[in-house]
Amino acid sequence: MAFGETTEGHAPSEAPKGRVESIDQIFEIQTILRKSEEGHTLRALHKKLDRLMVLKIIKRPGGIRRLQDIANLKSVEIGEILGIGKQGDTVLVVGEHLDGGSVESLLETELSPIKVIDILEAVIQAMGHAESTGLTHGNLHPGNVLLTKAGVVKVVDFGMPRSREDFAAHYRPKGIADAHQVDRHALGVMAYEIMSGTLYESRRPRRNQFEELAAEQRVHPLLKYFLGRMWRIKEQDPPYEGFRDMWGASAAAWPSAPIGTPSRARRLRRPAPTRPGEAGRFSVGCSGAAPKPSDAVLRMALGARPGDRYGPYHCVRT
Repeated sequence: MAFGETTEGHAPSEAPKGRVESIDQIFEIQTILRKSEEGHTLRALHKKLDRLMVLKIIKRPGGIRRLQDIANLKSVEIGEILGIGKQGDTVLVVGEHLDGGSVESLLETELSPIKVIDILEAVIQAMGHAESTGLTHGNLHPGNVLLTKAGVVKVVDFGMPRSREDFAAHYRPKGIADAHQVDRHALGVMAYEIMSGTLYESRRPRRNQFEELAAEQRVHPLLKYFLGRMWRIKEQDPPYEGFRDMWGASAAAWPSAPIGTPSRARRLRRPAPTRPGEAGRFSVGCSGAAPKPSDAVLRMALGARPGDRYGPYHCVRT
Protein backbone atom coordinates (compact mmCIF):
# COMPACT_ATOMS: atom_id res chain seq x y z
CA MET A 1 0.00 0.00 0.00
CA ALA A 2 1.28 3.44 -0.90
CA PHE A 3 1.03 6.36 1.48
CA GLY A 4 1.82 10.02 0.87
CA GLU A 5 4.00 11.31 3.68
CA THR A 6 2.61 14.14 5.76
CA THR A 7 5.16 16.92 6.15
CA GLU A 8 5.14 20.29 7.88
CA GLY A 9 2.85 22.74 6.15
CA HIS A 10 0.33 20.12 5.06
CA ALA A 11 -2.89 19.19 6.83
CA PRO A 12 -2.98 15.61 8.16
CA SER A 13 -5.39 14.64 5.40
CA GLU A 14 -3.24 16.06 2.60
CA ALA A 15 -0.38 14.16 0.97
CA PRO A 16 2.27 16.27 -0.78
CA LYS A 17 2.04 15.60 -4.50
CA GLY A 18 4.92 13.78 -6.10
CA ARG A 19 6.06 12.00 -2.94
CA VAL A 20 4.31 8.66 -2.68
CA GLU A 21 6.10 5.84 -0.90
CA SER A 22 5.20 2.41 0.40
CA ILE A 23 4.61 1.75 4.10
CA ASP A 24 7.84 -0.26 4.32
CA GLN A 25 9.83 2.69 3.00
CA ILE A 26 8.44 5.03 5.64
CA PHE A 27 7.93 2.75 8.65
CA GLU A 28 9.63 -0.15 10.37
CA ILE A 29 6.79 -2.39 11.58
CA GLN A 30 7.48 -3.63 15.13
CA THR A 31 4.36 -5.28 16.52
CA ILE A 32 0.83 -6.23 15.51
CA LEU A 33 -1.27 -4.81 18.33
CA ARG A 34 -4.65 -6.01 17.11
CA LYS A 35 -6.19 -7.92 14.20
CA SER A 36 -9.85 -8.04 13.21
CA GLU A 37 -12.07 -8.40 10.17
CA GLU A 38 -12.09 -4.61 9.83
CA GLY A 39 -8.31 -4.23 9.76
CA HIS A 40 -5.05 -4.29 11.69
CA THR A 41 -3.45 -2.04 14.29
CA LEU A 42 0.36 -1.92 14.25
CA ARG A 43 3.11 -0.26 16.23
CA ALA A 44 5.77 1.11 13.91
CA LEU A 45 8.85 3.30 13.93
CA HIS A 46 8.92 6.24 11.53
CA LYS A 47 12.38 5.82 10.03
CA LYS A 48 13.14 9.47 9.28
CA LEU A 49 11.64 10.93 12.44
CA ASP A 50 12.85 8.08 14.69
CA ARG A 51 9.46 8.20 16.41
CA LEU A 52 7.07 5.43 17.41
CA MET A 53 3.61 5.70 15.88
CA VAL A 54 0.46 3.60 15.61
CA LEU A 55 -0.77 2.50 12.18
CA LYS A 56 -4.38 1.50 11.62
CA ILE A 57 -5.11 -0.25 8.35
CA ILE A 58 -8.88 -0.10 7.88
CA LYS A 59 -10.48 -2.30 5.26
CA ARG A 60 -14.00 -0.89 5.46
CA PRO A 61 -13.73 2.75 6.59
CA GLY A 62 -16.86 4.62 7.53
CA GLY A 63 -15.84 7.57 5.40
CA ILE A 64 -12.53 9.31 4.86
CA ARG A 65 -14.12 12.77 5.18
CA ARG A 66 -15.12 11.92 8.75
CA LEU A 67 -11.55 10.82 9.51
CA GLN A 68 -10.27 14.09 8.08
CA ASP A 69 -12.64 16.05 10.34
CA ILE A 70 -11.46 14.03 13.34
CA ALA A 71 -7.82 14.66 12.39
CA ASN A 72 -8.56 18.38 12.67
CA LEU A 73 -9.72 18.04 16.29
CA LYS A 74 -7.03 19.66 18.40
CA SER A 75 -7.25 18.86 22.09
CA VAL A 76 -4.71 17.55 24.58
CA GLU A 77 -7.31 14.95 25.64
CA ILE A 78 -7.68 13.50 22.11
CA GLY A 79 -5.11 11.19 20.53
CA GLU A 80 -3.62 12.98 17.55
CA ILE A 81 -4.04 11.72 13.99
CA LEU A 82 -0.77 12.45 12.21
CA GLY A 83 -1.66 11.33 8.70
CA ILE A 84 -4.21 9.58 6.49
CA GLY A 85 -3.52 7.60 3.33
CA LYS A 86 -5.88 5.77 0.98
CA GLN A 87 -5.63 3.11 -1.69
CA GLY A 88 -8.86 1.74 -3.13
CA ASP A 89 -11.15 0.75 -0.25
CA THR A 90 -8.29 0.55 2.27
CA VAL A 91 -7.34 3.48 4.49
CA LEU A 92 -4.21 3.93 6.58
CA VAL A 93 -4.48 6.13 9.66
CA VAL A 94 -1.27 7.17 11.43
CA GLY A 95 -1.66 8.19 15.06
CA GLU A 96 0.54 9.13 17.98
CA HIS A 97 1.88 6.27 20.09
CA LEU A 98 0.70 6.33 23.72
CA ASP A 99 2.81 4.19 26.00
CA GLY A 100 1.08 4.38 29.38
CA GLY A 101 -1.50 1.62 28.91
CA SER A 102 -5.27 1.93 28.78
CA VAL A 103 -8.00 2.60 31.32
CA GLU A 104 -9.17 -0.95 30.63
CA SER A 105 -6.00 -2.21 32.34
CA LEU A 106 -6.88 -0.15 35.44
CA LEU A 107 -10.39 -1.57 35.94
CA GLU A 108 -9.23 -4.32 38.29
CA THR A 109 -7.34 -1.89 40.52
CA GLU A 110 -8.82 0.31 43.21
CA LEU A 111 -8.41 3.86 42.00
CA SER A 112 -8.35 6.91 44.25
CA PRO A 113 -11.15 9.48 43.85
CA ILE A 114 -8.63 11.92 42.39
CA LYS A 115 -7.51 9.41 39.74
CA VAL A 116 -11.12 8.58 38.83
CA ILE A 117 -11.87 12.28 38.46
CA ASP A 118 -8.78 12.88 36.32
CA ILE A 119 -9.86 10.10 33.93
CA LEU A 120 -13.49 11.20 33.71
CA GLU A 121 -12.54 14.85 33.43
CA ALA A 122 -10.28 14.16 30.45
CA VAL A 123 -12.88 11.98 28.69
CA ILE A 124 -15.63 14.56 29.24
CA GLN A 125 -13.44 17.35 27.87
CA ALA A 126 -12.45 15.28 24.82
CA MET A 127 -16.03 14.28 24.09
CA GLY A 128 -17.27 17.81 24.73
CA HIS A 129 -14.76 19.21 22.26
CA ALA A 130 -15.89 16.72 19.63
CA GLU A 131 -19.54 17.38 20.44
CA SER A 132 -19.07 21.12 19.91
CA THR A 133 -17.97 20.40 16.33
CA GLY A 134 -20.83 17.96 15.69
CA LEU A 135 -18.63 14.84 15.86
CA THR A 136 -19.22 11.68 17.88
CA HIS A 137 -16.99 8.77 18.84
CA GLY A 138 -19.20 5.77 18.17
CA ASN A 139 -17.04 3.19 19.96
CA LEU A 140 -16.15 4.67 23.35
CA HIS A 141 -14.93 2.18 25.95
CA PRO A 142 -11.97 1.89 28.40
CA GLY A 143 -9.79 0.25 25.76
CA ASN A 144 -10.03 3.44 23.70
CA VAL A 145 -8.96 5.68 26.57
CA LEU A 146 -5.17 5.60 26.76
CA LEU A 147 -2.52 7.20 28.92
CA THR A 148 0.96 8.51 28.38
CA LYS A 149 3.77 7.53 30.74
CA ALA A 150 3.29 10.93 32.37
CA GLY A 151 -0.34 10.02 33.13
CA VAL A 152 -2.04 12.27 30.56
CA VAL A 153 -5.39 10.72 29.55
CA LYS A 154 -6.36 10.72 25.86
CA VAL A 155 -9.38 9.38 23.97
CA VAL A 156 -8.47 7.61 20.71
CA ASP A 157 -10.15 5.86 17.77
CA PHE A 158 -12.83 8.46 17.03
CA GLY A 159 -14.84 7.30 14.05
CA MET A 160 -13.07 3.96 13.69
CA PRO A 161 -15.22 0.99 12.58
CA ARG A 162 -16.43 -1.35 15.32
CA SER A 163 -15.34 -4.97 15.28
CA ARG A 164 -18.12 -7.55 15.20
CA GLU A 165 -16.27 -9.49 17.89
CA ASP A 166 -15.79 -6.38 19.99
CA PHE A 167 -15.76 -7.13 23.71
CA ALA A 168 -17.26 -3.70 24.31
CA ALA A 169 -20.76 -4.39 23.02
CA HIS A 170 -22.30 -3.56 26.41
CA TYR A 171 -21.08 0.03 26.01
CA ARG A 172 -23.50 0.45 23.11
CA PRO A 173 -27.18 0.50 24.12
CA LYS A 174 -29.66 -1.41 22.03
CA GLY A 175 -32.46 0.50 20.38
CA ILE A 176 -30.78 3.92 20.47
CA ALA A 177 -29.87 5.41 17.11
CA ASP A 178 -28.73 8.87 18.22
CA ALA A 179 -24.91 8.82 18.17
CA HIS A 180 -24.58 11.42 20.93
CA GLN A 181 -26.79 9.37 23.26
CA VAL A 182 -24.73 6.27 22.46
CA ASP A 183 -21.54 8.11 23.50
CA ARG A 184 -23.15 9.35 26.72
CA HIS A 185 -24.35 5.84 27.56
CA ALA A 186 -20.80 4.55 27.01
CA LEU A 187 -19.37 7.17 29.37
CA GLY A 188 -21.89 6.21 32.06
CA VAL A 189 -20.96 2.54 31.80
CA MET A 190 -17.26 3.40 31.87
CA ALA A 191 -17.71 5.68 34.88
CA TYR A 192 -19.54 2.90 36.74
CA GLU A 193 -16.78 0.39 36.01
CA ILE A 194 -13.98 2.76 37.04
CA MET A 195 -15.74 3.63 40.29
CA SER A 196 -16.85 0.11 41.22
CA GLY A 197 -14.02 -2.00 39.82
CA THR A 198 -16.61 -4.42 38.39
CA LEU A 199 -18.00 -4.89 34.89
CA TYR A 200 -21.36 -3.38 34.01
CA GLU A 201 -24.03 -6.03 33.38
CA SER A 202 -26.29 -4.91 30.55
CA ARG A 203 -28.92 -7.53 31.41
CA ARG A 204 -29.36 -6.21 34.95
CA PRO A 205 -31.31 -3.03 35.73
CA ARG A 206 -28.80 -0.24 36.08
CA ARG A 207 -30.69 1.14 39.06
CA ASN A 208 -29.81 -2.04 40.97
CA GLN A 209 -26.17 -1.71 40.00
CA PHE A 210 -26.16 1.94 41.02
CA GLU A 211 -27.64 1.10 44.44
CA GLU A 212 -24.89 -1.45 45.01
CA LEU A 213 -22.31 1.17 44.09
CA ALA A 214 -23.98 3.76 46.32
CA ALA A 215 -23.53 1.40 49.28
CA GLU A 216 -19.76 1.40 48.76
CA GLN A 217 -18.15 3.66 51.34
CA ARG A 218 -14.93 4.04 49.34
CA VAL A 219 -16.72 5.72 46.40
CA HIS A 220 -17.00 9.43 47.02
CA PRO A 221 -20.51 10.98 47.14
CA LEU A 222 -19.68 13.48 44.39
CA LEU A 223 -18.85 10.64 42.01
CA LYS A 224 -22.04 8.81 42.95
CA TYR A 225 -24.02 11.99 42.31
CA PHE A 226 -22.39 12.41 38.89
CA LEU A 227 -23.30 8.86 37.85
CA GLY A 228 -26.79 9.21 39.34
CA ARG A 229 -27.44 12.23 37.13
CA MET A 230 -26.07 10.44 34.09
CA TRP A 231 -28.34 7.47 34.71
CA ARG A 232 -31.30 9.61 35.85
CA ILE A 233 -31.64 7.70 39.10
CA LYS A 234 -33.50 10.48 40.91
CA GLU A 235 -36.26 12.44 39.22
CA GLN A 236 -35.34 15.62 41.08
CA ASP A 237 -31.82 15.61 39.62
CA PRO A 238 -31.88 17.12 36.12
CA PRO A 239 -30.19 14.96 33.46
CA TYR A 240 -27.11 16.26 31.68
CA GLU A 241 -27.91 17.76 28.30
CA GLY A 242 -24.55 16.86 26.79
CA PHE A 243 -20.84 16.60 27.48
CA ARG A 244 -20.42 20.36 27.69
CA ASP A 245 -23.13 20.44 30.35
CA MET A 246 -21.37 17.63 32.22
CA TRP A 247 -18.12 19.52 32.18
CA GLY A 248 -19.67 22.77 33.39
CA ALA A 249 -21.46 21.05 36.27
CA SER A 250 -18.53 18.83 37.20
CA ALA A 251 -15.95 21.62 37.15
CA ALA A 252 -17.98 23.49 39.74
CA ALA A 253 -18.25 20.53 42.12
CA TRP A 254 -15.23 18.28 41.64
CA PRO A 255 -12.10 18.80 43.78
CA SER A 256 -9.69 21.59 43.09
CA ALA A 257 -6.80 20.67 45.37
CA PRO A 258 -3.51 20.00 43.54
CA ILE A 259 -3.12 16.38 44.75
CA GLY A 260 -1.12 14.00 42.58
CA THR A 261 -0.78 15.00 38.94
CA PRO A 262 -3.11 17.98 38.39
CA SER A 263 -5.24 17.92 35.27
CA ARG A 264 -4.69 20.31 32.40
CA ALA A 265 -7.83 22.27 33.19
CA ARG A 266 -6.96 22.75 36.84
CA ARG A 267 -3.48 23.99 35.98
CA LEU A 268 -4.86 26.50 33.51
CA ARG A 269 -7.38 27.85 35.99
CA ARG A 270 -4.88 28.40 38.80
CA PRO A 271 -4.49 32.18 39.33
CA ALA A 272 -1.10 33.85 39.35
CA PRO A 273 0.25 35.30 42.64
CA THR A 274 -1.11 38.79 43.34
CA ARG A 275 2.32 40.16 44.33
CA PRO A 276 5.90 39.10 43.59
CA GLY A 277 7.16 36.57 46.08
CA GLU A 278 3.72 35.19 46.96
CA ALA A 279 4.11 31.89 45.13
CA GLY A 280 3.78 29.00 47.57
CA ARG A 281 1.82 31.01 50.14
CA PHE A 282 -1.86 31.34 50.96
CA SER A 283 -3.38 34.32 49.16
CA VAL A 284 -4.88 37.25 51.03
CA GLY A 285 -8.45 36.58 52.12
CA CYS A 286 -8.13 32.85 52.75
CA SER A 287 -8.55 31.56 56.26
CA GLY A 288 -5.86 29.49 57.92
CA ALA A 289 -2.13 30.03 58.11
CA ALA A 290 -0.62 26.57 58.39
CA PRO A 291 -0.39 23.99 55.60
CA LYS A 292 -2.83 21.11 55.92
CA PRO A 293 -1.65 17.48 56.01
CA SER A 294 -2.53 15.56 52.85
CA ASP A 295 -5.52 13.73 54.35
CA ALA A 296 -7.05 17.03 55.54
CA VAL A 297 -6.47 18.55 52.11
CA LEU A 298 -8.27 15.62 50.53
CA ARG A 299 -11.21 15.94 52.93
CA MET A 300 -11.57 19.65 52.20
CA ALA A 301 -11.25 19.11 48.45
CA LEU A 302 -13.81 16.30 48.43
CA GLY A 303 -16.17 17.60 51.10
CA ALA A 304 -19.70 16.27 50.69
CA ARG A 305 -21.14 19.67 51.61
CA PRO A 306 -20.09 22.77 49.62
CA GLY A 307 -19.29 24.60 52.85
CA ASP A 308 -16.69 21.96 53.74
CA ARG A 309 -14.76 22.37 50.49
CA TYR A 310 -12.17 24.88 49.37
CA GLY A 311 -13.36 28.02 47.69
CA PRO A 312 -11.15 29.59 44.99
CA TYR A 313 -8.05 27.70 43.88
CA HIS A 314 -5.77 30.23 45.47
CA CYS A 315 -7.06 29.10 48.88
CA VAL A 316 -5.09 25.89 48.46
CA ARG A 317 -1.40 26.02 49.32
CA THR A 318 0.60 25.63 46.09
